[in-house]
Amino acid sequence: MLDDHEYAYLQHHTRGNAKDLYSYLYLMFKVHKKRRSNGETPTRPVCSDVASVTNPIGKWVDLMLQPIAQSMETYFKDSFSFKDIIENLVLPPGSRLFTADDVSMYTNINTDAAMAVISTFVIEKQYDSPHYHAETLIRALEIVMRDNIVKFNDKYARQISGTAMGKPPAPCWANIFEGLHEKDFLPRWRSFLPSYKWFIDDVHAVWLPPAGMSHEKQRSQLDRLQGGS
Repeated sequence: MLDDHEYAYLQHHTRGNAKDLYSYLYLMFKVHKKRRSNGETPTRPVCSDVASVTNPIGKWVDLMLQPIAQSMETYFKDSFSFKDIIENLVLPPGSRLFTADDVSMYTNINTDAAMAVISTFVIEKQYDSPHYHAETLIRALEIVMRDNIVKFNDKYARQISGTAMGKPPAPCWANIFEGLHEKDFLPRWRSFLPSYKWFIDDVHAVWLPPAGMSHEKQRSQLDRLQGGS
């Protein structure tokens, strides 16, 4: 359910965007990357969603998801927050820093799996988060994440797998999905990790294995952690 201000906002901006319904796909050159063997510069596909018909509801979904994403244990807001964290970090002797990076995280998030776990969590959290109505938010998520149609020249395509690229709630969606995954696997590693922070697809952590553990065992355990198991 929406209040009067939310309804008026969505109605006004959705009507305004109805003249040009879909997102636009374009390529951004990765000028900081090495050229490919054929001499081409690598590119990143970008979906510009600012004027699509579903952008207003996407902005509302993002507003509703922000407090949920920020409640994830390993969440931090931005690079300034991360700077504050590491400036005050005191490392025990024998600690090792490591980083991890999800490969193509947005496109590898299965939409059905994410909708299932995020919807369940949204329902569980609605009594602690009275700023949203769970059923309304889940329906809006379905629209945003399953109806991402993009235009490239005179071609149209509907994204059927992965995070809806370019949509406003995509970062929150990814943070919540990964945060819920962490709830499953991080507890078994708690004693090894004096610090563990995650921002969308990037991890920065401190690894401190128990005293006396062999180097080979340490490496094996760290590989398991970085693999998310």
